[in-house]
Amino acid sequence: MRVLLAGAVALLLLSASQAATEEAVSVSINLQTNDIDVASDGTSVQKVHAELHADNDAGAMRLNQVQLEFNSATQQLDILEAYTLKPDGTKIPIDMNAVFVRLPQDDSQNASITDRRVKVIIFPQLESGDVAVYTVVYKNTAEVFPGVYTFGIAFKPSAPLKEERDTIVAPKSLGLRTETHGVEFTSEDRGDKVVYRWHYAMPSPTAEKSVVISPMDELPRYFVSNVKDYAELGRAYGAKLASKLTVTPKVAALADKLTAGESDKREQIRKLYEWVDSNIRYIAIELGEGTLVPHDVDAILTYGYGDCKDHDLLLRALLKAKGIETQSVLLNGSNAYTLTQVPTLVQLDHVITYVPEMKLFLDSSALVAPFGVLPFAEYGKPAIFVSEQGASLGTMPVLASGTASESTTTTMQLSAAGVLTGKTTATATGSSQMLLRIVALAMQAVSPDKIVSQLLETRGYRNATGTLKAASPLVRTATYSINGDFTIRGWSEWLTGTKVTYMPLGLRILGVAGDGPMGTIASLKSNAADPTPCFSVHQTEDFSLEIPAGTRFAMIPADTRVTTENIEFTAHWTTSGNTVSVHRDFRSTIDQPLCTGSLRAKTARAVFAIAASYLEPIRIVPDHPEGALVSQNEAQPLIAQDPFGRAAGTESKNAVALAQLGETDRAMRLINSATPAGAPEGSYSRHLAQGLSFLNASQLPQAVAELTEAIRINPEAGPEPYGARASAYSKMNKTRLALADLDTALKTSPGDTRLRQMHADLLVQERDYDGAAADYNAIVRAEPDDRAVVLRRADIRYHADKYEEAAADYRRALKLGAVEADVEPGLCRALARSEDEFAEAVGPCSKALAAEKEPSLLESRGVAYFRQGKFREALGDFDAAWKASPDSARLLYERGIAQVKLGIAAGSKDIDEAARRQPNIAHRLPAGM
Repeated sequence: MRVLLAGAVALLLLSASQAATEEAVSVSINLQTNDIDVASDGTSVQKVHAELHADNDAGAMRLNQVQLEFNSATQQLDILEAYTLKPDGTKIPIDMNAVFVRLPQDDSQNASITDRRVKVIIFPQLESGDVAVYTVVYKNTAEVFPGVYTFGIAFKPSAPLKEERDTIVAPKSLGLRTETHGVEFTSEDRGDKVVYRWHYAMPSPTAEKSVVISPMDELPRYFVSNVKDYAELGRAYGAKLASKLTVTPKVAALADKLTAGESDKREQIRKLYEWVDSNIRYIAIELGEGTLVPHDVDAILTYGYGDCKDHDLLLRALLKAKGIETQSVLLNGSNAYTLTQVPTLVQLDHVITYVPEMKLFLDSSALVAPFGVLPFAEYGKPAIFVSEQGASLGTMPVLASGTASESTTTTMQLSAAGVLTGKTTATATGSSQMLLRIVALAMQAVSPDKIVSQLLETRGYRNATGTLKAASPLVRTATYSINGDFTIRGWSEWLTGTKVTYMPLGLRILGVAGDGPMGTIASLKSNAADPTPCFSVHQTEDFSLEIPAGTRFAMIPADTRVTTENIEFTAHWTTSGNTVSVHRDFRSTIDQPLCTGSLRAKTARAVFAIAASYLEPIRIVPDHPEGALVSQNEAQPLIAQDPFGRAAGTESKNAVALAQLGETDRAMRLINSATPAGAPEGSYSRHLAQGLSFLNASQLPQAVAELTEAIRINPEAGPEPYGARASAYSKMNKTRLALADLDTALKTSPGDTRLRQMHADLLVQERDYDGAAADYNAIVRAEPDDRAVVLRRADIRYHADKYEEAAADYRRALKLGAVEADVEPGLCRALARSEDEFAEAVGPCSKALAAEKEPSLLESRGVAYFRQGKFREALGDFDAAWKASPDSARLLYERGIAQVKLGIAAGSKDIDEAARRQPNIAHRLPAGM
């Protein structure tokens, strides 16, 4: 959370604090102070003192090197003192020759040009329980905006901080204004100066809250600024811009060339915008004052690259050459919708161009933005408008209704062999088309086949293949489309009438109606009371499904309508011969950038209801003369994947899915509709539905009571009540009762992989790894290409001491596309303990250790070395592992026997101590040791 503010080193969490907050359990801040002296011209000297405590061995490893960031063009960073402080008070000073300067790690690997640097302090002999202490001074040697001083810090409550004391001393004439939230603040006059003090502590960190928009409005924080208002800040930016906004001969010649023969002013603007967008490559530049103001226009043209400020300046200069007045607009380009009360640049991280005459906003640094279109995130925000005449604080317009639209058309055919094929076209206009263009860029970067595979997998389909095609995402058109086709096997049972589905999702590229423009369904559920960005969008869908001759539709959904003051959604179903079609139409009209309060609540309810409508059932049956096509509004047991990627398949699973969407009544009706003929007035169904509702609400004793009654009424009902009660028992830590219920459920439904997986996981809790492995053998037979299933079986086989089989599964998961980082640790451990392949463990172990110095990985590589007779390498790994886990008798024993092999006498003491701690320790060593 680092933000550079004009006129000061402004680290919202100073570099040392950042090191501490990344892993709160390993490093805590005992004390941090900031003492800043500000001169009347806005220059400043900042003294920072930090005392960082290594809470454990991992923290000691982190604090061996502390990185302090600074801007080499505008700042001087001097280290006054730095030392390791031992618990007994001993101070071990650093070797100043070991302090070195390098690029920040995030800039060494990406396309940015920067003056940012870090000084790396290496603390000697730092161990768990020690404190890294340093005092440094930042001197601001150059000011971008003369006379302007701003500074700010925000604290993350999830970071352990025992105390922070900050002081700013500034002349009264500077006129500093302050803004403080959740931090103690005092001030006092001292002659012609004012002393400002802040005090903050968070010794017991709190969980970090997940938020949809910027957390800046909620964090403990303070800011200072001598700028009167945002208009004055804009004028300071404009003053630096004035000398650069010039029509050079080079700019004039290019403007004339690009607009030759074009008299229409709007077309001139379009041609100049598209040239800048296409020909000036975006690269983040933080060189000197270029961190905050653009470079010269001729330099931008010469080098062919620049950041958002450079894009804006060049476009404005080209338009000025054609006599077109423009303004620069400073705004937030991500998820912040407010500004600090005292004027700062904290939330202003982006610059775009405005043409007042046309009321036209242009963002030429947004690579896939068509002319006159902005990304969703740039609408409705506060902004500073900077012209050659001055500056003013204003607000970006909200996205106008009717300018952004999305449509999806999918036609599908289900063959008699149970193969579903289809074609999809997704088309968008306005800001929505940027979503499709980004997908198209991803297709070019990682291949269409991989994107198709990911989309189909996200929708829950296995045994599925497809293709995607799209025009160049950089060619500007009023609309943009992506076309695809797909084939999904395994639908035979849906033709028998024994299962019910809904309209298949196929190769859906865009989200379901309302999911996104009104906030994502996930955020609406997890952050129900928080504001979320929302927009005016028109979305349409046309899906059709043709079934084979000899079958017919025995049930299709009823039409759906959901409306609020701001949302209108309809779903209209029709049939023609052997084809069923649905036309969905979603339209939102929003006149504000955020959905808050009652609007947010109404929006969430509407989006949930719309999402639930995607679960309305379709039944396909053999074409017998009896029975007519029926349309009903009651939910039915669904077999397939639901629209949001969760697995479905039984009445209970779909009831829970509906309940999660706020559709409890429909969940109850779903169960009731599945009541077997002749059951006593739905009593079984009521108890089952009520049990599921209690289970979903984590009211576990009530869930067990209701499900037990349902089983008493109908003990032959099938796996649903037993599986649900097993879930409740499992959450209550009544593992044996849960296993008994699952055994009963699996007798009636042995092929249910969900129940089988729950059974296996409970056996793992009971340490019955052989039984769990047997369960996963059945799951893998049913789902041989599911890499997650194969990976889970590998882990279980490892714990069952079946090392060769585990290693084979880890390799199989890799071939199925599993991420190496998920596989290498397990493969390392399995190979190290295998009978014949232990020498091959060193490679996977070393790869895994490159990502994380985890003791078990060090031990496993040590085992592999030891079994090869490489005792010195083994000792190195055992020693490092033991230092990270000094309570481990096994690691101490292994270190001891490696020392004995090398003739080191201390090894015998390690062995004796390990045996004292755990008398049977020798029997726990890997084979071959």
